[in-house]
Amino acid sequence: MDGICRGEAEFSFWKVVENEETKGCQTHLDQEVEILRTNITDLEECESPYFLDFDLKNSPHQFLYMETSRGCPYGCTYCLASLDKKVRTFSLSYIQRQLERLNTIDVKQVKFLDRSFNLEKSRSYQIAESCVACPTNVHFHLELVGDQIDENLKQLIILNKDRFHLEIGVQSFHSDVLEAVGRHSNIQNLKLTIHEFALHGVHQHTDLIAGLPYESLERLKDSLTQMVVLKPHEIQLGILKLLKGSVKA
Repeated sequence: MDGICRGEAEFSFWKVVENEETKGCQTHLDQEVEILRTNITDLEECESPYFLDFDLKNSPHQFLYMETSRGCPYGCTYCLASLDKKVRTFSLSYIQRQLERLNTIDVKQVKFLDRSFNLEKSRSYQIAESCVACPTNVHFHLELVGDQIDENLKQLIILNKDRFHLEIGVQSFHSDVLEAVGRHSNIQNLKLTIHEFALHGVHQHTDLIAGLPYESLERLKDSLTQMVVLKPHEIQLGILKLLKGSVKA
């Protein structure tokens, strides 16, 4: 059977392969099907996807991508992640078991896939603590909501700056631009956070987007100038892409 598994297909894909009926499989372009969201608890019962035998040979030379949650509560209209606003989290015990495996596996780079790692203050701090407890040659990439970072997490990162690589999305320093795309941000808090991390030598990658509503070339230059003044390690200037399904009607 030819078709497309829509949504999260950890279980539906194999049912299709085995010619079993399943929800979420689209076999005709005009067919309306359910977009599946997998039960996180069911995933925790499966074999860990992070340490499969065929991956171990190259593990010292590549990122280990790991997720602690799915979904994003924010409604940024340029981002497909905004389609799933219901955040579902893996249990702390499950995450800690995965991180403990790093004591026995030669992995140097772990990248968390979470769009907003620091969404829950206590939870994100506990996970970051578990990261620090891993072997010192393992480094972690976190995508943070920069204007809402908890002070305890901030200080933990600063104290262990050689262990973390941060990604902070800014997109623009103009509030009307951010409002137009449904991204609500405290710009002053955001700038203070980036500047503080920079002062302490924390490696951070920051993002701007060209082509957002109300962002003229001159205003884009202004956002870029303000970012340069904050002195992050990296500035990425992306070009706005119109993705099917990412813009609200």
